[in-house]
Amino acid sequence: MREIKRNTLLILLTGIFGVGLITFLFFYFRINNSTHDIFYQIIPSLRTKIVLYSSLLKLFNLFPVIIIFVYLISFSFLLTLGKYQELSFHFSDIAIPSFSVLIILVAINIFFHFITIPTIYQKILAYKYSSKISYTAFNKAQEFRKKRMYNNALDAVNIIFEFDSSNKKALQLYDKINKERSTLILSKKEKPQSKKRELPISSPAGFFERGKIEYKKKNYYAALFYFERALKLHKDSKELKELYNRCLAMVNKELGSLTEKEIERKKLIKTKGKGLKYLNQKNYYRAYAIFYSLYKKYPELEDIELYMKTAEKELKKIDFLSSELKNYEWFPGWNNIIFFDKDGYLNIIKKIVMYKNNYYFFDINRYRITTKGKRVIHFKYGKWINNSIRLKNRDSYYEVKPKEMDKYHIKPYVGPWYLANSISFKDLQNQLTVYDVFNLSDPLIKSGFDIQPKFQWLSEKLGIFFGLYIVAILISGFCWSKRSIYEFPPIFKLLMFFIVSPLISYYLYVIYLDFNRILMYTYRYFHRFIIKSEGFNIFIYMLTIQLIISIISSIYFLSQKTE
Repeated sequence: MREIKRNTLLILLTGIFGVGLITFLFFYFRINNSTHDIFYQIIPSLRTKIVLYSSLLKLFNLFPVIIIFVYLISFSFLLTLGKYQELSFHFSDIAIPSFSVLIILVAINIFFHFITIPTIYQKILAYKYSSKISYTAFNKAQEFRKKRMYNNALDAVNIIFEFDSSNKKALQLYDKINKERSTLILSKKEKPQSKKRELPISSPAGFFERGKIEYKKKNYYAALFYFERALKLHKDSKELKELYNRCLAMVNKELGSLTEKEIERKKLIKTKGKGLKYLNQKNYYRAYAIFYSLYKKYPELEDIELYMKTAEKELKKIDFLSSELKNYEWFPGWNNIIFFDKDGYLNIIKKIVMYKNNYYFFDINRYRITTKGKRVIHFKYGKWINNSIRLKNRDSYYEVKPKEMDKYHIKPYVGPWYLANSISFKDLQNQLTVYDVFNLSDPLIKSGFDIQPKFQWLSEKLGIFFGLYIVAILISGFCWSKRSIYEFPPIFKLLMFFIVSPLISYYLYVIYLDFNRILMYTYRYFHRFIIKSEGFNIFIYMLTIQLIISIISSIYFLSQKTE
Protein backbone atom coordinates (compact mmCIF):
# COMPACT_ATOMS: atom_id res chain seq x y z
CA MET A 1 0.00 0.00 0.00
CA ARG A 2 1.19 3.52 -0.80
CA GLU A 3 0.42 4.81 2.68
CA ILE A 4 2.53 2.06 4.28
CA LYS A 5 5.41 2.70 1.87
CA ARG A 6 5.24 6.44 2.46
CA ASN A 7 5.11 5.96 6.21
CA THR A 8 8.10 3.58 6.09
CA LEU A 9 10.17 6.09 4.14
CA LEU A 10 9.18 8.86 6.55
CA ILE A 11 10.18 6.83 9.62
CA LEU A 12 13.55 5.77 8.18
CA LEU A 13 14.58 9.17 6.80
CA THR A 14 13.36 11.08 9.85
CA GLY A 15 15.14 8.62 12.12
CA ILE A 16 18.44 8.91 10.24
CA PHE A 17 18.27 12.71 10.16
CA GLY A 18 17.29 12.95 13.84
CA VAL A 19 19.88 10.49 15.13
CA GLY A 20 22.51 12.05 12.87
CA LEU A 21 21.77 15.54 14.21
CA ILE A 22 21.88 14.34 17.82
CA THR A 23 25.19 12.54 17.14
CA PHE A 24 26.70 15.64 15.53
CA LEU A 25 25.64 17.91 18.40
CA PHE A 26 26.98 15.43 20.95
CA PHE A 27 30.42 15.35 19.33
CA TYR A 28 30.43 19.11 18.70
CA PHE A 29 29.90 20.00 22.37
CA ARG A 30 32.22 17.23 23.52
CA ILE A 31 35.07 18.26 21.22
CA ASN A 32 34.44 21.94 21.88
CA ASN A 33 34.79 21.40 25.64
CA SER A 34 37.93 19.28 25.30
CA THR A 35 39.83 21.45 22.78
CA HIS A 36 41.98 23.84 24.83
CA ASP A 37 45.34 23.85 23.06
CA ILE A 38 47.40 27.03 23.49
CA PHE A 39 47.82 27.27 19.70
CA TYR A 40 44.13 28.15 19.35
CA GLN A 41 44.32 31.23 21.61
CA ILE A 42 45.27 33.72 18.91
CA ILE A 43 42.69 32.96 16.20
CA PRO A 44 39.50 31.51 17.73
CA SER A 45 37.90 31.15 14.28
CA LEU A 46 40.44 28.47 13.38
CA ARG A 47 39.55 26.60 16.57
CA THR A 48 35.86 26.81 15.64
CA LYS A 49 36.59 25.35 12.20
CA ILE A 50 38.64 22.54 13.73
CA VAL A 51 35.85 21.69 16.18
CA LEU A 52 33.22 21.81 13.42
CA TYR A 53 35.16 19.64 10.98
CA SER A 54 36.23 17.22 13.72
CA SER A 55 32.56 16.77 14.66
CA LEU A 56 31.63 16.13 11.04
CA LEU A 57 34.48 13.64 10.79
CA LYS A 58 33.15 11.72 13.79
CA LEU A 59 29.63 11.82 12.35
CA PHE A 60 30.66 10.49 8.93
CA ASN A 61 32.78 7.74 10.46
CA LEU A 62 29.80 6.64 12.58
CA PHE A 63 27.35 6.99 9.69
CA PRO A 64 27.08 3.17 9.22
CA VAL A 65 26.34 2.70 12.94
CA ILE A 66 23.60 5.35 12.78
CA ILE A 67 21.94 3.59 9.85
CA ILE A 68 22.14 0.19 11.55
CA PHE A 69 20.66 1.67 14.73
CA VAL A 70 17.75 3.30 12.87
CA TYR A 71 16.97 0.07 10.99
CA LEU A 72 17.18 -1.90 14.24
CA ILE A 73 14.67 0.23 16.16
CA SER A 74 12.47 0.64 13.07
CA PHE A 75 12.01 -3.06 12.32
CA SER A 76 11.78 -4.07 15.96
CA PHE A 77 9.46 -1.31 17.18
CA LEU A 78 8.62 1.75 15.05
CA LEU A 79 7.23 -0.19 12.07
CA THR A 80 4.76 -1.99 14.33
CA LEU A 81 2.88 1.06 15.60
CA GLY A 82 -0.06 3.16 14.41
CA LYS A 83 -1.04 2.51 10.82
CA TYR A 84 0.86 -0.79 10.77
CA GLN A 85 -1.69 -2.11 13.28
CA GLU A 86 -4.69 -0.55 11.55
CA LEU A 87 -4.01 -1.46 7.90
CA SER A 88 -3.38 -4.80 6.24
CA PHE A 89 -0.19 -4.94 4.16
CA HIS A 90 2.46 -7.27 2.79
CA PHE A 91 6.08 -7.32 3.94
CA SER A 92 7.09 -6.15 0.47
CA ASP A 93 5.34 -2.83 1.21
CA ILE A 94 7.97 -2.26 3.90
CA ALA A 95 10.86 -4.18 2.38
CA ILE A 96 10.99 -2.37 -0.98
CA PRO A 97 11.25 1.23 0.35
CA SER A 98 13.58 0.26 3.21
CA PHE A 99 15.78 -1.77 0.84
CA SER A 100 15.92 1.11 -1.67
CA VAL A 101 16.80 3.63 1.04
CA LEU A 102 19.55 1.33 2.34
CA ILE A 103 21.15 1.06 -1.11
CA ILE A 104 21.16 4.86 -1.42
CA LEU A 105 22.65 5.21 2.07
CA VAL A 106 25.39 2.71 1.20
CA ALA A 107 26.22 4.81 -1.88
CA ILE A 108 26.38 7.95 0.29
CA ASN A 109 28.65 6.12 2.73
CA ILE A 110 30.96 5.15 -0.15
CA PHE A 111 31.18 8.81 -1.17
CA PHE A 112 31.92 9.82 2.42
CA HIS A 113 34.83 7.39 2.76
CA PHE A 114 36.24 7.89 -0.73
CA ILE A 115 36.07 11.69 -0.89
CA THR A 116 34.51 13.58 2.04
CA ILE A 117 36.30 12.07 5.06
CA PRO A 118 39.84 12.35 3.58
CA THR A 119 39.16 15.93 2.45
CA ILE A 120 37.88 16.93 5.90
CA TYR A 121 40.86 15.23 7.56
CA GLN A 122 43.24 17.21 5.36
CA LYS A 123 41.44 20.46 6.20
CA ILE A 124 41.76 19.75 9.92
CA LEU A 125 45.51 19.18 9.55
CA ALA A 126 45.85 22.45 7.61
CA TYR A 127 43.85 24.43 10.19
CA LYS A 128 45.92 23.00 13.04
CA TYR A 129 49.12 24.00 11.28
CA SER A 130 47.77 27.51 10.62
CA SER A 131 46.94 27.81 14.32
CA LYS A 132 50.52 26.90 15.23
CA ILE A 133 51.88 29.50 12.79
CA SER A 134 49.63 32.27 14.14
CA TYR A 135 50.51 31.43 17.76
CA THR A 136 54.25 31.34 17.00
CA ALA A 137 54.03 34.57 14.96
CA PHE A 138 52.27 36.39 17.81
CA ASN A 139 54.94 35.36 20.32
CA LYS A 140 57.71 36.17 17.86
CA ALA A 141 56.25 39.63 17.26
CA GLN A 142 56.32 40.30 21.00
CA GLU A 143 59.90 39.05 21.15
CA PHE A 144 60.95 41.37 18.29
CA ARG A 145 59.10 44.23 19.98
CA LYS A 146 61.09 43.79 23.19
CA LYS A 147 64.30 43.87 21.15
CA ARG A 148 63.05 47.03 19.35
CA MET A 149 63.20 45.23 16.00
CA TYR A 150 59.96 46.86 14.94
CA ASN A 151 60.08 46.06 11.23
CA ASN A 152 60.48 42.37 12.01
CA ALA A 153 57.73 42.60 14.62
CA LEU A 154 55.29 44.12 12.11
CA ASP A 155 56.17 41.42 9.58
CA ALA A 156 55.35 38.78 12.18
CA VAL A 157 51.99 40.39 12.96
CA ASN A 158 51.18 40.58 9.24
CA ILE A 159 51.48 36.80 9.14
CA ILE A 160 48.53 36.56 11.54
CA PHE A 161 46.52 38.87 9.27
CA GLU A 162 47.00 36.33 6.46
CA PHE A 163 44.71 33.97 8.42
CA ASP A 164 42.45 36.54 10.11
CA SER A 165 42.55 40.11 8.81
CA SER A 166 40.39 41.45 11.66
CA ASN A 167 42.03 39.62 14.55
CA LYS A 168 41.67 41.81 17.66
CA LYS A 169 44.82 40.65 19.46
CA ALA A 170 46.92 41.14 16.34
CA LEU A 171 45.43 44.60 15.66
CA GLN A 172 46.15 45.73 19.22
CA LEU A 173 49.72 44.47 19.04
CA TYR A 174 50.17 46.07 15.61
CA ASP A 175 49.04 49.47 16.94
CA LYS A 176 51.39 49.23 19.94
CA ILE A 177 54.36 48.37 17.75
CA ASN A 178 53.55 51.19 15.32
CA LYS A 179 53.22 53.68 18.16
CA GLU A 180 56.56 52.68 19.70
CA ARG A 181 58.23 52.71 16.33
CA SER A 182 56.96 56.20 15.47
CA THR A 183 58.34 57.63 18.72
CA LEU A 184 61.67 55.86 18.49
CA ILE A 185 64.70 57.95 17.56
CA LEU A 186 66.50 56.11 14.77
CA SER A 187 69.60 54.38 16.06
CA LYS A 188 72.41 52.48 14.46
CA LYS A 189 70.78 49.19 15.36
CA GLU A 190 67.74 49.78 13.16
CA LYS A 191 67.52 52.00 10.10
CA PRO A 192 64.36 52.71 8.15
CA GLN A 193 63.89 50.38 5.23
CA SER A 194 64.58 52.05 1.89
CA LYS A 195 61.63 52.17 -0.42
CA LYS A 196 62.38 50.06 -3.46
CA ARG A 197 60.71 50.44 -6.80
CA GLU A 198 58.51 47.46 -7.49
CA LEU A 199 58.25 45.91 -10.92
CA PRO A 200 55.08 47.40 -12.44
CA ILE A 201 52.38 44.93 -13.33
CA SER A 202 51.13 45.83 -16.78
CA SER A 203 49.39 43.95 -19.54
CA PRO A 204 51.02 43.90 -23.02
CA ALA A 205 48.30 46.26 -24.33
CA GLY A 206 49.17 48.79 -21.63
CA PHE A 207 52.91 49.10 -22.31
CA PHE A 208 52.47 51.85 -24.92
CA GLU A 209 50.03 53.89 -22.81
CA ARG A 210 52.20 53.54 -19.71
CA GLY A 211 55.21 54.64 -21.73
CA LYS A 212 53.43 57.80 -22.88
CA ILE A 213 52.50 58.62 -19.28
CA GLU A 214 56.11 58.23 -18.12
CA TYR A 215 57.34 60.26 -21.12
CA LYS A 216 55.02 63.17 -20.26
CA LYS A 217 56.37 63.03 -16.69
CA LYS A 218 59.87 63.32 -18.23
CA ASN A 219 60.73 59.97 -16.66
CA TYR A 220 62.57 58.91 -19.80
CA TYR A 221 64.25 55.78 -18.47
CA ALA A 222 60.99 54.22 -17.36
CA ALA A 223 59.32 55.34 -20.61
CA LEU A 224 62.11 53.71 -22.62
CA PHE A 225 61.49 50.43 -20.79
CA TYR A 226 57.80 50.43 -21.74
CA PHE A 227 58.39 51.56 -25.33
CA GLU A 228 60.94 48.79 -25.86
CA ARG A 229 58.46 46.24 -24.52
CA ALA A 230 55.66 47.66 -26.71
CA LEU A 231 57.84 47.54 -29.85
CA LYS A 232 58.10 43.76 -29.54
CA LEU A 233 54.31 43.56 -29.84
CA HIS A 234 53.61 46.44 -32.28
CA LYS A 235 56.56 46.72 -34.66
CA ASP A 236 54.58 48.53 -37.38
CA SER A 237 53.25 51.40 -35.24
CA LYS A 238 54.65 54.68 -36.57
CA GLU A 239 53.55 56.64 -33.51
CA LEU A 240 55.29 54.16 -31.25
CA LYS A 241 58.53 54.27 -33.26
CA GLU A 242 58.51 58.06 -33.26
CA LEU A 243 58.00 58.27 -29.50
CA TYR A 244 60.63 55.58 -28.96
CA ASN A 245 63.22 57.52 -30.99
CA ARG A 246 62.43 60.73 -29.10
CA CYS A 247 62.70 58.95 -25.78
CA LEU A 248 65.96 57.28 -26.81
CA ALA A 249 67.37 60.66 -27.79
CA MET A 250 66.43 62.13 -24.42
CA VAL A 251 67.98 59.17 -22.61
CA ASN A 252 71.20 59.50 -24.62
CA LYS A 253 71.24 63.21 -23.88
CA GLU A 254 70.85 62.65 -20.14
CA LEU A 255 73.25 59.76 -20.27
CA GLY A 256 75.81 61.94 -21.95
CA SER A 257 75.63 64.35 -19.06
CA LEU A 258 75.86 61.55 -16.54
CA THR A 259 78.83 59.79 -18.10
CA GLU A 260 81.70 62.03 -19.04
CA LYS A 261 83.29 59.65 -21.54
CA GLU A 262 81.53 58.71 -24.77
CA ILE A 263 83.16 55.30 -24.74
CA GLU A 264 81.47 54.50 -21.44
CA ARG A 265 78.08 55.41 -22.92
CA LYS A 266 78.64 53.08 -25.87
CA LYS A 267 79.74 50.31 -23.53
CA LEU A 268 76.57 50.72 -21.46
CA ILE A 269 74.35 50.58 -24.55
CA LYS A 270 76.18 47.51 -25.84
CA THR A 271 75.94 45.72 -22.47
CA LYS A 272 72.26 46.58 -22.16
CA GLY A 273 71.64 45.19 -25.65
CA LYS A 274 73.39 41.99 -24.65
CA GLY A 275 71.18 41.74 -21.58
CA LEU A 276 68.05 42.29 -23.69
CA LYS A 277 69.19 39.55 -26.05
CA TYR A 278 69.49 37.07 -23.17
CA LEU A 279 66.13 38.23 -21.82
CA ASN A 280 64.46 37.57 -25.18
CA GLN A 281 66.14 34.15 -25.32
CA LYS A 282 64.74 33.41 -21.84
CA ASN A 283 68.26 32.99 -20.51
CA TYR A 284 67.26 34.71 -17.30
CA TYR A 285 70.39 33.85 -15.31
CA ARG A 286 72.72 35.72 -17.69
CA ALA A 287 70.20 38.51 -18.25
CA TYR A 288 69.87 39.08 -14.52
CA ALA A 289 73.65 39.03 -14.02
CA ILE A 290 74.12 41.71 -16.69
CA PHE A 291 71.33 44.01 -15.54
CA TYR A 292 72.32 43.54 -11.90
CA SER A 293 75.90 44.65 -12.61
CA LEU A 294 74.61 47.64 -14.62
CA TYR A 295 72.18 48.57 -11.85
CA LYS A 296 74.97 48.54 -9.27
CA LYS A 297 76.96 50.90 -11.49
CA TYR A 298 74.03 53.08 -12.61
CA PRO A 299 71.36 52.93 -9.87
CA GLU A 300 69.77 56.12 -11.20
CA LEU A 301 68.78 54.47 -14.51
CA GLU A 302 65.26 53.24 -13.89
CA ASP A 303 64.96 51.25 -17.13
CA ILE A 304 67.95 49.13 -16.07
CA GLU A 305 66.33 48.45 -12.71
CA LEU A 306 63.04 47.48 -14.36
CA TYR A 307 64.78 45.02 -16.70
CA MET A 308 66.69 43.58 -13.76
CA LYS A 309 63.42 43.06 -11.88
CA THR A 310 61.84 41.49 -14.97
CA ALA A 311 64.65 38.93 -15.15
CA GLU A 312 64.50 38.36 -11.39
CA LYS A 313 60.74 37.78 -11.54
CA GLU A 314 61.31 34.96 -14.03
CA LEU A 315 64.22 33.59 -12.02
CA LYS A 316 62.03 33.24 -8.94
CA LYS A 317 59.97 30.70 -10.86
CA ILE A 318 62.98 28.38 -11.12
CA ASP A 319 65.33 29.52 -8.34
CA PHE A 320 65.40 31.33 -5.00
CA LEU A 321 67.67 33.22 -2.63
CA SER A 322 68.58 31.67 0.69
CA SER A 323 67.83 35.02 2.37
CA GLU A 324 64.15 34.41 1.54
CA LEU A 325 64.13 31.32 3.75
CA LYS A 326 65.78 33.06 6.69
CA ASN A 327 62.47 34.87 7.24
CA TYR A 328 60.77 31.52 7.89
CA GLU A 329 63.36 29.73 10.03
CA TRP A 330 61.39 30.41 13.21
CA PHE A 331 58.15 29.05 11.76
CA PRO A 332 56.76 25.81 13.24
CA GLY A 333 56.97 22.89 10.87
CA TRP A 334 57.27 19.16 10.41
CA ASN A 335 60.52 17.79 11.78
CA ASN A 336 62.89 14.96 10.82
CA ILE A 337 61.41 13.85 7.50
CA ILE A 338 63.10 10.80 5.95
CA PHE A 339 62.40 9.57 2.41
CA PHE A 340 63.93 8.16 -0.77
CA ASP A 341 63.87 10.14 -4.03
CA LYS A 342 63.85 9.15 -7.70
CA ASP A 343 67.65 9.42 -7.95
CA GLY A 344 68.20 6.87 -5.19
CA TYR A 345 69.22 9.27 -2.42
CA LEU A 346 68.09 8.84 1.15
CA ASN A 347 67.08 12.33 2.27
CA ILE A 348 66.84 13.52 5.87
CA ILE A 349 65.26 16.96 6.29
CA LYS A 350 65.36 18.60 9.70
CA LYS A 351 62.30 20.79 9.12
CA ILE A 352 59.66 21.54 6.48
CA VAL A 353 57.71 24.80 6.63
CA MET A 354 54.60 25.67 4.62
CA TYR A 355 53.43 29.25 4.08
CA LYS A 356 51.30 30.80 1.32
CA ASN A 357 51.37 27.56 -0.69
CA ASN A 358 55.18 27.59 -0.65
CA TYR A 359 57.25 24.87 0.99
CA TYR A 360 60.63 25.59 2.56
CA PHE A 361 63.20 23.00 3.66
CA PHE A 362 65.94 23.44 6.26
CA ASP A 363 69.11 21.41 6.96
CA ILE A 364 68.97 18.77 4.25
CA ASN A 365 71.29 15.76 4.31
CA ARG A 366 71.42 13.43 1.31
CA TYR A 367 72.95 9.95 1.47
CA ARG A 368 73.78 7.65 -1.39
CA ILE A 369 75.55 4.30 -1.30
CA THR A 370 77.73 3.72 -4.38
CA THR A 371 80.50 1.32 -5.34
CA LYS A 372 82.96 3.99 -4.24
CA GLY A 373 81.41 4.22 -0.79
CA LYS A 374 78.88 6.42 0.97
CA ARG A 375 78.23 9.84 -0.51
CA VAL A 376 76.91 12.56 1.80
CA ILE A 377 75.72 15.99 0.64
CA HIS A 378 74.52 18.75 2.96
CA PHE A 379 72.48 21.84 2.11
CA LYS A 380 71.17 24.53 4.44
CA TYR A 381 68.09 25.49 2.45
CA GLY A 382 65.65 24.16 -0.09
CA LYS A 383 62.44 25.32 -1.75
CA TRP A 384 59.76 23.43 -3.65
CA ILE A 385 59.93 24.68 -7.26
CA ASN A 386 58.56 22.95 -10.37
CA ASN A 387 57.88 19.55 -8.75
CA SER A 388 61.30 19.27 -7.13
CA ILE A 389 63.23 20.63 -4.15
CA ARG A 390 65.81 23.17 -5.29
CA LEU A 391 68.77 23.05 -2.90
CA LYS A 392 71.10 25.89 -2.01
CA ASN A 393 73.72 27.15 0.42
CA ARG A 394 74.70 30.51 -1.11
CA ASP A 395 72.53 33.62 -1.20
CA SER A 396 72.62 34.13 -4.97
CA TYR A 397 71.03 32.95 -8.18
CA TYR A 398 73.14 30.43 -10.04
CA GLU A 399 72.42 28.07 -12.88
CA VAL A 400 72.91 24.36 -12.27
CA LYS A 401 74.76 22.38 -14.93
CA PRO A 402 72.81 19.44 -16.42
CA LYS A 403 75.29 16.89 -15.05
CA GLU A 404 74.78 18.26 -11.52
CA MET A 405 70.97 18.38 -11.57
CA ASP A 406 70.60 15.39 -9.23
CA LYS A 407 72.93 17.09 -6.74
CA TYR A 408 71.04 20.38 -6.49
CA HIS A 409 67.52 19.05 -7.03
CA ILE A 410 65.61 16.47 -5.01
CA LYS A 411 62.95 14.76 -7.09
CA PRO A 412 60.55 13.09 -4.65
CA TYR A 413 57.96 10.55 -5.70
CA VAL A 414 55.21 12.65 -4.08
CA GLY A 415 54.42 16.29 -3.32
CA PRO A 416 55.69 18.27 -0.31
CA TRP A 417 52.41 18.08 1.65
CA TYR A 418 52.63 14.29 1.76
CA LEU A 419 56.33 14.42 2.62
CA ALA A 420 55.56 16.68 5.57
CA ASN A 421 52.75 14.48 6.88
CA SER A 422 54.74 11.27 6.49
CA ILE A 423 55.85 11.46 10.13
CA SER A 424 52.43 10.09 11.10
CA PHE A 425 51.05 7.02 9.31
CA LYS A 426 47.57 7.89 10.54
CA ASP A 427 47.69 11.45 9.19
CA LEU A 428 49.14 10.33 5.88
CA GLN A 429 46.74 7.44 5.29
CA ASN A 430 43.53 9.11 6.46
CA GLN A 431 43.81 12.12 4.16
CA LEU A 432 44.07 10.08 0.95
CA THR A 433 40.99 10.16 -1.28
CA VAL A 434 40.30 7.23 -3.59
CA TYR A 435 41.99 9.18 -6.38
CA ASP A 436 45.07 9.77 -4.21
CA VAL A 437 45.22 6.11 -3.20
CA PHE A 438 45.33 4.86 -6.78
CA ASN A 439 47.80 7.54 -7.87
CA LEU A 440 50.03 7.87 -4.81
CA SER A 441 50.11 4.50 -3.03
CA ASP A 442 52.99 3.12 -5.09
CA PRO A 443 55.00 6.40 -5.04
CA LEU A 444 54.50 6.66 -1.27
CA ILE A 445 55.72 3.10 -0.78
CA LYS A 446 58.75 3.80 -3.02
CA SER A 447 59.49 6.83 -0.83
CA GLY A 448 59.78 4.45 2.13
CA PHE A 449 56.54 5.39 3.88
CA ASP A 450 54.43 2.87 5.78
CA ILE A 451 51.29 3.06 3.68
CA GLN A 452 48.67 0.50 2.66
CA PRO A 453 48.86 -0.81 -0.92
CA LYS A 454 45.88 0.39 -2.95
CA PHE A 455 44.07 -2.95 -3.26
CA GLN A 456 44.57 -3.71 0.42
CA TRP A 457 43.11 -0.28 1.24
CA LEU A 458 40.19 -0.90 -1.10
CA SER A 459 39.56 -4.34 0.42
CA GLU A 460 39.41 -2.77 3.87
CA LYS A 461 36.88 -0.24 2.60
CA LEU A 462 34.77 -3.12 1.26
CA GLY A 463 34.31 -4.23 4.85
CA ILE A 464 32.94 -0.79 5.73
CA PHE A 465 30.52 -0.65 2.80
CA PHE A 466 29.31 -4.24 2.90
CA GLY A 467 29.38 -4.21 6.70
CA LEU A 468 26.78 -1.45 6.68
CA TYR A 469 24.56 -3.28 4.20
CA ILE A 470 24.88 -6.80 5.62
CA VAL A 471 24.51 -5.90 9.31
CA ALA A 472 21.58 -3.55 8.62
CA ILE A 473 19.74 -6.05 6.42
CA LEU A 474 20.34 -9.00 8.78
CA ILE A 475 19.35 -7.12 11.92
CA SER A 476 16.23 -5.81 10.17
CA GLY A 477 15.15 -9.28 9.11
CA PHE A 478 15.88 -10.75 12.52
CA CYS A 479 14.01 -7.98 14.39
CA TRP A 480 11.03 -8.29 12.05
CA SER A 481 10.79 -12.02 12.66
CA LYS A 482 10.78 -11.48 16.45
CA ARG A 483 8.47 -8.46 16.63
CA SER A 484 4.95 -8.50 18.04
CA ILE A 485 2.76 -6.14 16.04
CA TYR A 486 -0.23 -6.28 18.40
CA GLU A 487 1.58 -5.87 21.73
CA PHE A 488 3.10 -2.70 23.13
CA PRO A 489 6.18 -3.53 25.24
CA PRO A 490 6.46 -2.35 28.86
CA ILE A 491 7.94 1.16 29.28
CA PHE A 492 10.96 -0.06 31.26
CA LYS A 493 11.72 -2.75 28.71
CA LEU A 494 11.34 -0.22 25.89
CA LEU A 495 13.63 2.26 27.66
CA MET A 496 16.31 -0.39 28.18
CA PHE A 497 15.98 -1.38 24.54
CA PHE A 498 16.65 2.20 23.36
CA ILE A 499 19.67 2.43 25.69
CA VAL A 500 21.18 -0.87 24.59
CA SER A 501 20.39 -0.56 20.85
CA PRO A 502 23.18 1.94 20.02
CA LEU A 503 25.74 -0.33 21.69
CA ILE A 504 24.36 -3.37 19.87
CA SER A 505 24.55 -1.51 16.54
CA TYR A 506 28.10 -0.32 17.19
CA TYR A 507 29.52 -3.66 18.31
CA LEU A 508 27.81 -5.63 15.55
CA TYR A 509 29.39 -3.27 13.03
CA VAL A 510 32.82 -3.48 14.69
CA ILE A 511 32.61 -7.28 14.82
CA TYR A 512 31.92 -7.35 11.10
CA LEU A 513 34.91 -5.09 10.42
CA ASP A 514 37.10 -7.47 12.44
CA PHE A 515 35.63 -10.35 10.47
CA ASN A 516 36.58 -8.51 7.27
CA ARG A 517 40.17 -8.15 8.50
CA ILE A 518 40.30 -11.87 9.29
CA LEU A 519 39.22 -12.57 5.72
CA MET A 520 42.03 -10.32 4.49
CA TYR A 521 44.55 -12.24 6.59
CA THR A 522 43.33 -15.55 5.15
CA TYR A 523 44.10 -14.21 1.69
CA ARG A 524 47.80 -14.31 2.49
CA TYR A 525 47.54 -18.00 3.31
CA PHE A 526 45.53 -18.86 0.17
CA HIS A 527 47.74 -16.73 -2.02
CA ARG A 528 50.97 -18.21 -0.68
CA PHE A 529 50.13 -21.90 -0.30
CA ILE A 530 47.04 -22.74 -2.35
CA ILE A 531 46.54 -20.22 -5.16
CA LYS A 532 49.96 -19.12 -6.32
CA SER A 533 48.78 -17.17 -9.35
CA GLU A 534 49.86 -13.53 -9.27
CA GLY A 535 46.55 -12.53 -10.85
CA PHE A 536 44.56 -13.58 -7.80
CA ASN A 537 44.03 -10.14 -6.32
CA ILE A 538 43.01 -9.54 -2.72
CA PHE A 539 40.29 -7.17 -3.92
CA ILE A 540 38.70 -9.87 -6.11
CA TYR A 541 38.92 -12.35 -3.24
CA MET A 542 37.26 -9.97 -0.77
CA LEU A 543 34.63 -8.76 -3.23
CA THR A 544 33.60 -12.33 -4.03
CA ILE A 545 33.14 -13.25 -0.37
CA GLN A 546 31.30 -10.02 0.43
CA LEU A 547 28.91 -10.48 -2.50
CA ILE A 548 28.10 -14.04 -1.41
CA ILE A 549 27.32 -12.90 2.15
CA SER A 550 25.28 -9.97 0.81
CA ILE A 551 23.16 -12.22 -1.42
CA ILE A 552 22.45 -14.62 1.46
CA SER A 553 21.54 -11.67 3.74
CA SER A 554 19.25 -10.17 1.09
CA ILE A 555 17.43 -13.48 0.57
CA TYR A 556 16.95 -13.83 4.32
CA PHE A 557 15.55 -10.29 4.59
CA LEU A 558 13.23 -10.55 1.60
CA SER A 559 11.91 -13.94 2.73
CA GLN A 560 10.25 -12.41 5.79
CA LYS A 561 6.45 -12.32 5.93
CA THR A 562 3.68 -10.36 7.57
CA GLU A 563 1.70 -12.41 10.01
